[in-house]
Amino acid sequence: MAKTSIAFASGFDRPAPAEAKAHGLTHRFAVIQETYRPDSADMVFDAPLYRALVAFAEAYEPDVRVSIDGAPEGGEDEPAAHIVARRADDIVLWIETEFWHAVGGPAPYHDSYTYAVYARDEVGARLRQYLAAHEASAGWTLASDVIAHAATPPPSVLQRLFGKRRDA
Repeated sequence: MAKTSIAFASGFDRPAPAEAKAHGLTHRFAVIQETYRPDSADMVFDAPLYRALVAFAEAYEPDVRVSIDGAPEGGEDEPAAHIVARRADDIVLWIETEFWHAVGGPAPYHDSYTYAVYARDEVGARLRQYLAAHEASAGWTLASDVIAHAATPPPSVLQRLFGKRRDA
């Protein structure tokens, strides 16, 4: 049986979502699930990986409640847009699905479901360790290295046009 290839990226190569910024989630770590597998003629969505990310959010901090926003209508054949962990009204972890599976997309994300994890602290090592120890990990090939991006988000298109950064 073929395994799903999973790569990792740390840092920002695009602006953070407004929701993540508004809650002080200043760190980004991406889990990049390649949709190609030699044993499938179609793009592959790795549902066990997605469920592992939901479980990571549920165990992220004590007393969090997790919501899944923007769930697909078809069931488990595609991930939801967001996995959000909250404590009271405060978002403590935001996982945003970047849908690069059907549109190509820029390297290193092309032909992938990329899960961008936003948190107040760096979660990359913790998340990689969690995935490596997960019961479904036998079905994955986890990259041993992490692609490094800038530690802070680049300016938005409007900020570049007007030459200012509001968060600077």
